[in-house]
Amino acid sequence: MHSVGYTEAMAEQLAARTGKPVVTARRILAGAIRLHLVALAARPPPGHPAEPGSGHETEPLQALMDRLPGQTETLTPRERDVLKALLQGEGNKEIGRRLGISHRTVEIHRARVMAKLNAGSAIELFRRLMLVRDQ
Repeated sequence: MHSVGYTEAMAEQLAARTGKPVVTARRILAGAIRLHLVALAARPPPGHPAEPGSGHETEPLQALMDRLPGQTETLTPRERDVLKALLQGEGNKEIGRRLGISHRTVEIHRARVMAKLNAGSAIELFRRLMLVRDQ
């Protein structure tokens, strides 16, 4: 079924009416990117020894954030929360609901993250993560 342009809410409504699953294009893309990023997170970042059992293991999202070029250390805790949700493929409204803040506040945090990481969009961040190579 054609679902390009559907929001998650629209997909849920259609699924409820038809009794059939509806998968949005955003969810398909986010799933494919997530699989690639999980594989990338399993590798240690350049210059960091993280052999299993060495005590240097980190959660997958933190490992991805460590790989991002830019000034991730200057991010506030809330900006880190928004970035982690963004790396999981969540939209602004989903992030806002989960964090208990408005989607406009999420947009503000997201814009600050993009500025600090010198990225024009979330897609650019994903692209950078996928192009990172161990040195």
